[in-house]
Amino acid sequence: MSTRLILEKLNLARPTIARDLILGLVVMMAVVFTLAGTINYLFSTSRDNAALFDKANEISDNLSSVLVTPLWNLNTEEIQKILQVYKQSGVVASIVLYDEHGKSIGNAPGNDADAVMESTKIIYYEKKPIGKVVVSFSDKEIIEKQHQIFVYTLAIFALMSVALVLATTFLLKRFLREPFMRLKTGLDFISEGNYGHKFGLIRQTDLSDITERVEVMATEISRRESALAENRNKLEILNQAILDMFSCSNTESLIRTTMQITNKVCGVDHGWFLGKTESQQIQTDGDEKSGTPSPLVCVRGHIFETNEKEVLPHIGKHDNIQVFTYPIKSRYRNVGNMTLSYDLAPDSSKSSLLKSIMSLANVAMNRQSFIRESAFIETELVVAETVQRSMLLEENRMPTNALIAYHYETVLRVGGDWFSVIESRDGNSLYIILGDVTGHGLAQGLVTTAMSGALNIIESMIHDYELSTINRPHQIVTHLDSVIRKIAGKSNLRMTCVAAKIDFKDHKIYICNAGHTFPIMVHQQEKQGTRIESLARNQQHILGEDHFIVEHHTYSDAEYDFNDDDLLVFYTDGLVEANDAEGKSFHRKFNRHFSRMENYHNVNQLKDDLLHLFRVHTGNVTPKDDICLLVVGMRPKSAVKVA
Repeated sequence: MSTRLILEKLNLARPTIARDLILGLVVMMAVVFTLAGTINYLFSTSRDNAALFDKANEISDNLSSVLVTPLWNLNTEEIQKILQVYKQSGVVASIVLYDEHGKSIGNAPGNDADAVMESTKIIYYEKKPIGKVVVSFSDKEIIEKQHQIFVYTLAIFALMSVALVLATTFLLKRFLREPFMRLKTGLDFISEGNYGHKFGLIRQTDLSDITERVEVMATEISRRESALAENRNKLEILNQAILDMFSCSNTESLIRTTMQITNKVCGVDHGWFLGKTESQQIQTDGDEKSGTPSPLVCVRGHIFETNEKEVLPHIGKHDNIQVFTYPIKSRYRNVGNMTLSYDLAPDSSKSSLLKSIMSLANVAMNRQSFIRESAFIETELVVAETVQRSMLLEENRMPTNALIAYHYETVLRVGGDWFSVIESRDGNSLYIILGDVTGHGLAQGLVTTAMSGALNIIESMIHDYELSTINRPHQIVTHLDSVIRKIAGKSNLRMTCVAAKIDFKDHKIYICNAGHTFPIMVHQQEKQGTRIESLARNQQHILGEDHFIVEHHTYSDAEYDFNDDDLLVFYTDGLVEANDAEGKSFHRKFNRHFSRMENYHNVNQLKDDLLHLFRVHTGNVTPKDDICLLVVGMRPKSAVKVA
């Protein structure tokens, strides 16, 4: 059997924890045995050499005393016998006996090559030297003994190594490999989406702690995926809801649709609607009387007509955690009141979504009124203008960590340019979204109004589900693309858009640009002046462009560094494409100003300088397109607002 087959039998062929532990133990054991053997060898050699020296002295002394009589009597036969007897000792290599004249008179020859020590003793008789004996000693016996010890030690090491490998393999398989295989199998199940998989009881406390944490992680992933799927479904439903609301042909169908959407999207259990009677309605000249909608009751999405007596007790100024009453308004009249209730109090996200839907319902109601009352289109433009202006930043809505200066100017009362600034709940992120609907006029204003409702929903998602639903610009652009497709339909309306996320904590900015003008970043350095960077990476197609749509298309973000003193300039093409009296656009002067400007310590100063340069350029020429300009900078840390 080959070595590889043996290793595979012992599960040692692949680099695993068990294999590394076994091989590590074997290596450590080999090192320990080698060190111990070396020390033992040196010690035993020193000990045996000392013993050989002592024994040599003893044999030499005994031999010299035994040879006194035979040497004095010159009994060579007796002498030879004595020498042969002592020669048989395992440590004696050879013996030579000399008389007092140095003449050899007896010997016991041997292999002098094995001799490692020689001892010479003078033989005395009555205190007179009569000869000497020379004894050579060998360590052959000691070497053989040490060789045997080495062989025995090696055999013991081999047996202990095999026993250690087998025992360790068994123990690791029992107490490590099997639990790890169970853990691996469980992780495979979880990776396939089976988040409810249970690992079962594991005897080892440390591995049991790991499996418990993995189960908790799987449960949390399952919960987050469910929330993501639910939110994704809600976004799709909301997109459809916007289309359904704006497709209703009359007031009653809109109210019915709204009640069904509140149940489907926000989980409303019961709803009641009571319209104003004609005597209660305040009619305005030119307002088309469309009749009073019938009293309605909604039970978990099912709509029934009823009477005022059944509905009236439920209608009131409710505004608590379980029951909400909303007025349904057209431009000139209060159509009625709708009360929506939950069996159990909803969470903040559902409440926010409910408010957004009711806001959309009122927007849709205004749109119906606009369609019905074409004779009062100027008044309808006032409503659209109000909705559009409501998107602008107010002083009390300024972000916590950012300073923003903006200028917004439309050619008509309702423009196609819009922007929105959304701050995350913790104040560490700021979302800036600009859009420019192609053309300008009433149709563009309606799209901008619808964008306002969609941005209300996005703002709600950012505040309540930021970490799991919408936290990157490309997700916002993708959602707005879906909305404008459903609103614009087969018309020629398209929209450029740029969405940016400023991460104040990580000092990063993420931008998704869908055919919009390139934002500009002004890097301010005290000693080196300013440096301009055009944020032009990853330009993508505009919203609502069917020509560029491919299956599974997704928008993506570009990432840039953002420092404390940097300024960001966002603008629409109406600014840079404005012409002077000679027909020259402002684009060139705009870029030249950035290339030679000094440091700015105030966003308002930069905005005012750009507008002054713009007014000087255009003079008396009226701009032909809407103008939107934003300058964004980080609020000094000493001036950060306390929430």
